[in-house]
Amino acid sequence: QRRVRDNSLRLDLPLGKPSDTAAKAIDSVLCAKLLSALGLSDAPVAKTAFCASTRKLLVQVTRVATVLAAKADSNALLALEWPSSLDVRGVIVTAECADSNEQAQHDDSRVVSRYFAPWNGIAEDPVTGSAHTVVAAHYAPTLGNTFRARQASRRGGTLVVSLDNAPDGRVYISGHACSVLSGSLDISRFSE
Repeated sequence: QRRVRDNSLRLDLPLGKPSDTAAKAIDSVLCAKLLSALGLSDAPVAKTAFCASTRKLLVQVTRVATVLAAKADSNALLALEWPSSLDVRGVIVTAECADSNEQAQHDDSRVVSRYFAPWNGIAEDPVTGSAHTVVAAHYAPTLGNTFRARQASRRGGTLVVSLDNAPDGRVYISGHACSVLSGSLDISRFSE
């Protein structure tokens, strides 16, 4: 991580490439239970994709209003029984902004998302860099390699995601952040 020109923080992370194939293991019954656990029982789903390296399931819905309406039930999410091919540890609910008016309502972002990870003790993460490695890979084919994304949690945050064209697949995620803890850790006595 490093500070860049506008004093935002820039993370350099591996690209989280989601697979449509893995997500096909989610049948209609499990999809209905997942949507219910997210408080989105009647929401139309445009696409699901799973990133094995980050263990995040991406659920693309058709409207930003649906993303904003999500009221995840952590206990219901934890109770879901996933197929053995999916070791889900986080769920991203996302939608593309429909037009420039909707983009303007969300800090000129092209995409709005929320991230739920009760498997990691996080009911809803306010702004998640690792989730946006998956969001970036998912939307890059239609939005291009650089775009703004809004994570619409209660605290919320706007990020700029930029993919590079390197073979190792990196994504740079920039946004404004404040330090909440600073210090050092001495592990020398543990390396004996």
